[in-house]
Amino acid sequence: NAAENYKALQKTVRNIGTTIPPMFNAYIGLTDTMRMFGTMIDPDFSGTYESAIMLTMNDLIDSKKQRYIDPYIFYLKQMLEEKRAALNASRIAKKEKKEENEPKIWQVRKRIIRNKQQKGE
Repeated sequence: NAAENYKALQKTVRNIGTTIPPMFNAYIGLTDTMRMFGTMIDPDFSGTYESAIMLTMNDLIDSKKQRYIDPYIFYLKQMLEEKRAALNASRIAKKEKKEENEPKIWQVRKRIIRNKQQKGE
């Protein structure tokens, strides 16, 4: 039982004079299949705890997916749409600029006719 195991962990940790890292408490509620590979205190980062965890995304509790994962996926999709729109706008602008710089067919024809007239053809 996960709840009983957690209580036993708390008791053991208290008996050795320390506490469970705060992030462990936060992550423990994400999924039953989470694995934690150790914790250390990082003296170079204000003495904070650092832990390595591993979990299977498909095992996340639905409420946690809705709170943390779904908004991120929405954000990524929105960013992708914005990048596509910007790329399309850039392509259109380049095409329009190219068309502006290219001589129109009638301008070319007019120039050819004028050249022929000057040469007396």
